[in-house]
Amino acid sequence: MDLATLVAAIALWSLVQGGIFLVRWNRLPDGRELFWFGAGFISVGVGAGLLGARYFGFPYVLTNTAANILLLTGTSLFIQGTRAVDGLKPVPLLLVAPGAIWAIASMSESFRADTHMAVRLYSLLSATLAGVAGAQLICGGLALWGRRIRLGLWCFVAAAMLIRIVHADDMVPGLRDRYAATTWHVIFLSMSAASIVSIGYVNLALSESLGRLGAFTRALARDVSVLAEGGPTPHQRAFVWSLRIDRLLFESASTGEFCDADVQDMARAIGACCPGIVALRRVGADRFVWWTRDGTGGEAEQLRRLAGALASVAARPTFPGIPMSCGVAPASGNDLADAATADRRALVIRADAPSWRTAGA
Repeated sequence: MDLATLVAAIALWSLVQGGIFLVRWNRLPDGRELFWFGAGFISVGVGAGLLGARYFGFPYVLTNTAANILLLTGTSLFIQGTRAVDGLKPVPLLLVAPGAIWAIASMSESFRADTHMAVRLYSLLSATLAGVAGAQLICGGLALWGRRIRLGLWCFVAAAMLIRIVHADDMVPGLRDRYAATTWHVIFLSMSAASIVSIGYVNLALSESLGRLGAFTRALARDVSVLAEGGPTPHQRAFVWSLRIDRLLFESASTGEFCDADVQDMARAIGACCPGIVALRRVGADRFVWWTRDGTGGEAEQLRRLAGALASVAARPTFPGIPMSCGVAPASGNDLADAATADRRALVIRADAPSWRTAGA
């Protein structure tokens, strides 16, 4: 197998996907994560292109130092996109640290001379980044299938990197000769290509529904705001509630479309089951969060009643047949962390199932 051709295909595919993400980000203001994924794919594409240039006599500083810095930075940008889906801000240290570690290591003459060490360091850094992305998804809750699938993709990336560490000896010949591919080197590159394609496809699929979901959550926030008490002080926020829609399955919904009556009935259900709403906000296009003051201590029962009421709306032929999740957690003052706790404890609401079931069911 010609490894230069395979690497070039990965580079070209990444650049094309990156361009698509950036174009979509430009016209979908609710999709902050699209920018990060687009920038990540561009970085990976350029890095892969430089990596392949090693077979044509380009200098070490381009084919190893710059190439791997770009590949690691691209992965870090993907993690920023994963964080943006949960409404979290970028972490500058996470963006620059992996590339900086590689740049510092590349200054060592012994490191540059030991290809095995380079293979293991890059794979270890990439596997660590995949673990960070997986931890972010777990922290934000896995009640919905869209998040579970993305977690599976990051586990696949980590597995590819672990294979590269274990079989580092089999990787070295292919780094020097484009026609000297070993079985494990081909397996690793094939898994890398599959990861790039899958991460791009899944996140593009997730973005398909951003416009429609954004309109829905804005309308829901508008209707629920009428029920809010207004003028909250921090100590009034006793509980945080989070309603999330599985946007991965939204485009495949077989029937219905959000209509005013459905949105209004969902708002009334929230108001009836969650008395004492003191604040609310949208977090992205697919997530709606609100806070209630201290009540009677029956939040678990309120959540069950709310899940049942929302399920009855979701069962209507006018409503898209998509799963949602809804959870509640005590408010500690860290709004997004509290909302993530609520998502981890969420009940799944489906039109084709019993009115509610736990996220772990």
